[in-house]
Amino acid sequence: MLIEGGKVEQVKESVHLGNLFTNDDKSDKDIERRVNAGNEVNGAFLAIMNSKSVSQSVQLAIKKNENRINAVEILSLRSMCGVSLKDRCRNSDVRERCSLKKDVVTRIERGMLR
Repeated sequence: MLIEGGKVEQVKESVHLGNLFTNDDKSDKDIERRVNAGNEVNGAFLAIMNSKSVSQSVQLAIKKNENRINAVEILSLRSMCGVSLKDRCRNSDVRERCSLKKDVVTRIERGMLR
């Protein structure tokens, strides 16, 4: 393919600004890629929560960034549930929809106390 006189390679898929574009215009692979990325993050949180020997520096980092960690969690949950801020749904209601009773920092702290 030529664009403005330059040869451009045609590919089956490409990631641009975090979105996966495919030559068949289907979004299945993009959704699967995003779900897998979310699962990796959740797996990392579970590893922290289930760890019995979390260093004091990690505990301090969690405390220092508690609000940011909770904000990232609620944004992820809202995205997974399809609830936007415009829907004016409380964070506690979003957590309840996802069968979570406590925020991620509280769950991490409980895991560290085991």
